Amino acid sequence: HVFVSVVLAIVLAIFFQRLISKPIINLYQTSQLIAQTQNYRFRVEQTSTDEVGQLSAMFNEMLDKVEKRDEKLEKLVERRTYELEKLADEFRHRAFHDSLTGLPNRALLTERFELATEHADRHENKFACLLLDLDNFKTINDTKGHNYGDQLLIEVSSRLKNTVRKEDLVCRL
Repeated sequence: HVFVSVVLAIVLAIFFQRLISKPIINLYQTSQLIAQTQNYRFRVEQTSTDEVGQLSAMFNEMLDKVEKRDEKLEKLVERRTYELEKLADEFRHRAFHDSLTGLPNRALLTERFELATEHADRHENKFACLLLDLDNFKTINDTKGHNYGDQLLIEVSSRLKNTVRKEDLVCRL
C-alpha cells in the first residue's frame, strides 16, 4: 500500500512538474533561440490561458512589436540610403560639371585629358584637343545682359554637343 502510494505520488509529481514546467521551458528555449539568431519571427506556442499562457501571449505580442519596429527601421534606412546615394551623385555631378551648361568642367577635362594621353601613348595613337573662345563675350554680357549671355552659352554648348561624336568630350572652362 505505502509503496504504491509513494510510486503514485512520484508519478503524479513528475506529471504535474512537466505539465507546469513545459510551457516555461518552451518560453525559455524560444527566447534563447531568438537571442542567438536575432530572428524575431519565432513565436512561443501558447498552450494554456493561465499566467504562463498569458506570459507567452505577451512575449509573442512583444515580438510582433519588435518585428514591426525592425521593418520600419529597415525601410527608413533604405530610404535614407537612397537619398544619400542620390545626394552623392548630385555632388559628384556638381564637382565635375558646369552648373549653367551641364557640360563637364575643368576638373573632369583634366582627368579625361590624362587618360586620353596615357591611352594614346600606349597604343601609339594621336588625339586632338580643340579650344574654342567666344570673342567679345564680355561685350555681349555688358550690352545684352547676363541672362542673354547665359542663354548664348547654353545654345553654343548644345550645338557643340550635337556636332561631335558621342565619345568626344565638350567642356566649359
